[in-house]
Amino acid sequence: MKVVERWKVRGIRGAITVSENSVEAIKDAVNELLDDVEFRNQLDPEDIVSTVFTTTKDLDAIFPAAIARQRSKWENVPLL
Repeated sequence: MKVVERWKVRGIRGAITVSENSVEAIKDAVNELLDDVEFRNQLDPEDIVSTVFTTTKDLDAIFPAAIARQRSKWENVPLL
């Protein structure tokens, strides 16, 4: 008998406001957003198939994916 594992696939969108164009402000905002997305959706980053980050033109101190890559269990999540 063959056992088929069922995967849950879902798309999630999140957004947050950043107080200023600084590495620290963007880092705080990204971590707050990802903490909230993980908690509210009961997600383990190891189960995330990809994440896409976008920003407005005025936020260029650091790209959010660089912050996400430093998070625990986010080392292998494909980030754009």
